Amino acid sequence: MTNAMQKAAIKQKVATQQETISSNKKQKSQNKKTLHRFEIIDPPKKLKNNIKYRELSKNAVHPVENANRQVEFLSVNFALWLEDDIKKLELAWKNLNSKEPEPSAFSNFNKAVHVIKGNAAILGFDKTGEMSNPLSKLLETSPQLDEFFDLIALMVRAISLSSNKKIKIKSETQDEICSSFEVVINTALKKIS
Repeated sequence: MTNAMQKAAIKQKVATQQETISSNKKQKSQNKKTLHRFEIIDPPKKLKNNIKYRELSKNAVHPVENANRQVEFLSVNFALWLEDDIKKLELAWKNLNSKEPEPSAFSNFNKAVHVIKGNAAILGFDKTGEMSNPLSKLLETSPQLDEFFDLIALMVRAISLSSNKKIKIKSETQDEICSSFEVVINTALKKIS
């Protein structure tokens, strides 16, 4: 093989490699679709063909059904967790109203209200969380709780009862209680301001 033939063969190889690189770049750019600043990549057909979907056996539980069962199972725990939070609220309220409350009594009561306000809806007790909201608002804005003693006691009792599954309170009634608390709290806070 002569020198000229070797050079021609090398040029041919380089040209073939450049064509391959160029066609690969074109293929990659065709696989990518740009959407704003995000890039969506379509996998090559070989990869798509390797993905297999597993059929559920006749005895298998569908994944969504299984998840629903797990949530149902956990909901028993949710009720227990909320019950503990309610007990902490009642204990903190009792401590706050004792003849000689601890220095952290208000802080503990405020924390108990906020925990219920935040966790009740997550645990499946939406109305309990909604009933905690006006009390939370009152605690955040009013420095004088003595004026609202009876109202706070009533609200604590309503929060306790709203989480009790044994007592059936209609949703509409709970809504009315929540809105009544909101109105009373807003009116009282306007008078103080």
